[in-house]
Amino acid sequence: PLLGVPISVKDCFGIKGYENTIGLAKFKGVINKETHALIRLLENSGAIPFCTTHVCQFMGTFGSSNTHGDTLNPYNLKYTSGGSSSGEGALIGSDGSILGVGGDIGGSIRVPSAFCGIYGLKPTPKRLIEVGERTVTQGQESVQATTGPMASHVEDLDLMIRSVLNQKPWEVSHWVVPIPYREATLPKRLRIGYYLDDGIYPVTPACERAVMMTVEALKAAGHDVFPYHEPALREAVPLFGKFATVDKSKPKFEVLKSHERFTLEQLKMTVFHRLPVWMTWLVTAVIGRVFGEKEFASIVWDSRTADTNTIFKLNNQRDNLEKKHFDAWNDAADENSTPMDFVICPITPLPPFKNGNAVEVKLLFGSNFLYNLLGNTTGVIPVSRVNREIDGIKDLSSWLKSKVSKDYNGKFFSHKLAYSQYDADEMHGLPLAVQVVGRRFEEEKVAKGMELIDKILKEHDQP
Repeated sequence: PLLGVPISVKDCFGIKGYENTIGLAKFKGVINKETHALIRLLENSGAIPFCTTHVCQFMGTFGSSNTHGDTLNPYNLKYTSGGSSSGEGALIGSDGSILGVGGDIGGSIRVPSAFCGIYGLKPTPKRLIEVGERTVTQGQESVQATTGPMASHVEDLDLMIRSVLNQKPWEVSHWVVPIPYREATLPKRLRIGYYLDDGIYPVTPACERAVMMTVEALKAAGHDVFPYHEPALREAVPLFGKFATVDKSKPKFEVLKSHERFTLEQLKMTVFHRLPVWMTWLVTAVIGRVFGEKEFASIVWDSRTADTNTIFKLNNQRDNLEKKHFDAWNDAADENSTPMDFVICPITPLPPFKNGNAVEVKLLFGSNFLYNLLGNTTGVIPVSRVNREIDGIKDLSSWLKSKVSKDYNGKFFSHKLAYSQYDADEMHGLPLAVQVVGRRFEEEKVAKGMELIDKILKEHDQP
């Protein structure tokens, strides 16, 4: 099915005879002796890998590394292409590739797809082959990575998924669950919930417009679209942050022993992990009590230890989050017990922002991190572009006060740091996208739904 199709491959997937550095100098010149199992299956389908694409250092933030520099947004070189599948997003977004392989443990397929105006699909972990990638966090399974397609055409997402699953990847890798490809059939009238934000970190006007354009187009096409409250959303950022830093990012610091140098982004991400316990306590007290940033303070404080009890507690919080989400999805069925098919929501509350500012906006990524914690199949559809005429914010402080939930008692310190990145005038023309969220192991249905929604958006009269 992929005979003669050239594909690009994220740098974490090894290809025989070539290096893959994941942005680390220590892996320069280390040549792979075999090709990753997923890439072999794609080759069996006729695909031709023609390049590997840049990732950020450790695949832990956005597109910057000491080995290859920065990966830039194809629509505006001052802005980020997202990460960590930065190169895939930028290459496909600039028509240098039509189909590629990405990975996602914290938005790494979805954010670059959204920021570069392309399509992406994050499967549920263990549907495709994830094990065997180069990483510095082997054995970490509290938040599981997943592998999926990124493409310039929405139909090609399903094509790649089908090509792999029809080869029974569970016979190639112990990691994969034995679920064969299942042709999806959508109901004539879809039931789709939507939400904008968690009430704490509001979605910017441009990203809100992308969601509402999608909602209006679906309603005009006769589908049942309704507001949906995601009860797990507000807890996503602090929980994901604790999983990511619970051991003070020890695997990253182990790499420094080989004389590796952190990028500026990594230095900013790990600054609190270098502090002694007493200073960590002092910093968290100031962050939490003086600035009112209790969620951020709890992330910093919990990063000081890596004992098993802490991991067990965090895993239990994640399991409880899954239950909340599961119940809310089921409760969204109508009076005839017709279930909700999909959820439409932002990927991030901000469009692409300037290079080097990823750490400043990480607390805003709840609707992105949530579906890594939960494992939902999630896709990205480009919708529009930032428009300086209609997407501006005149006064940031007034806008925040009008948008943030009244039960928030913070000082807006993290808000102003993050939302100061938003400038509709400078961002004019950058891509806007939405997430299409399905349930776990619904790759075929989500891909089919994305094709339909994309068709409806293109046919709908939009500004």
